[in-house]
Amino acid sequence: MSEYENRVLKMLTSSEEKFKSAFEITNHFNKVKKQLVIKFWKNVEEELNKLITDSDETFKVKLDSDVFHSNSKCFLYLDNKTEARFLYEHLSTNQCMGLWYENQKFNTQKIDSFRNEFQNEITYYTKQTWWISFKNLDENFSNFESLLMILPENAEVYSKSKAQDLFDFAVENKTHLQYIINNCLK
Repeated sequence: MSEYENRVLKMLTSSEEKFKSAFEITNHFNKVKKQLVIKFWKNVEEELNKLITDSDETFKVKLDSDVFHSNSKCFLYLDNKTEARFLYEHLSTNQCMGLWYENQKFNTQKIDSFRNEFQNEITYYTKQTWWISFKNLDENFSNFESLLMILPENAEVYSKSKAQDLFDFAVENKTHLQYIINNCLK
């Protein structure tokens, strides 16, 4: 054991009350982390709706009901066409964002042709299957630093920032989304 671990051990076992408090915290900590993550993404959803309301944009917002599902998403889409969308994915783990499309519903030859023609105009351009654009965000709500960002004292500012980033990305690349929906669906 390190010196620090020995000090923690000594402190937590120095009295029944301290040990009991540590035990209670340990038993509830995962639930607290889950609630922080859920509340954060609901705030992002609310902020996205505000941004849409305050703009001339016609995006709609959807947040998956289980933000801990391995492929959970918060996304913007147009005209009830969810086959292609702007999104954050993997909401509780290794988050990414981009312009995603449901591969089997699109003509992949048309998608590839579109990518080749507009690759210099697409933010975070990629040729990955399922993605027109893709960015790994290096954020993971399983790690301490990311959790600090969604503590109540930081969550409002961070959820606004997160919503603004997706909204700006969607506005900037909206013509690409419209093109693939209008021209590349099977």
